[in-house]
Amino acid sequence: MTYKYIIFDVGGTLLRWGDAPLFARFLSDYAKSVSDAQIAADGAALRRLMIEAFAQNRQAAVGMGATGESVVSFWRRTLRETLALWQRPGYSDEMLKPLTHAVVHGAFDALFEDALPTLQRLRAAGYRLGIISNWNENLPHELARWGLDRICDFAVISSLVGVAKPSPEIFRLGLERAGCQPHEALYVGDNVLDDCHGARGAGLDVALINHGEVEVTPSPCTMSYPNLTALANALLEEQG
Repeated sequence: MTYKYIIFDVGGTLLRWGDAPLFARFLSDYAKSVSDAQIAADGAALRRLMIEAFAQNRQAAVGMGATGESVVSFWRRTLRETLALWQRPGYSDEMLKPLTHAVVHGAFDALFEDALPTLQRLRAAGYRLGIISNWNENLPHELARWGLDRICDFAVISSLVGVAKPSPEIFRLGLERAGCQPHEALYVGDNVLDDCHGARGAGLDVALINHGEVEVTPSPCTMSYPNLTALANALLEEQG
């Protein structure tokens, strides 16, 4: 199959959780007589617990994002649970609000190492690129921060259009922005429910980026790859 557009999810596909120093940097603003070494260890622990809490609550986030407030509410609940488990002495008791703000505004985000090279390779090969993401209103700033706005032709953001994945409607909006038919676009994401079911419902093929966690291609995904590099290799090999 030859595609004109490759359309990407953002969280878990192009962006990942940042490394422990980002979390330590946040904690340093709320520490009271805590050593740098302890802040570093506490930051690593906070990162681990936040990742675990998100994974445990991921099902509750399916379909979320039609409004920015729904995203904030989800993170507030998840981070309240995280801080209750984390509990370290020597820090301010008023961290929930700034921690939620930091998460929602991308303070702990980082690009997957192969994200930008993959987009650049695909763009150079003649593919048009786009984004469809369940995210709050801050995503345009995130895309600009990482230079993704300059390489992608469009971005459809759930909180800005009032509909969220897995609704096929948000994918149809993406196709309208792209000016192409469903069979001319491949959607790339990391979540079977939000990404695969939603995109397939709109008639798109879907590539699941499983980060090495899934050995088979789960229904209804069209294909799966362990990372973005493998996806690009396959598309460029098929292109000849």
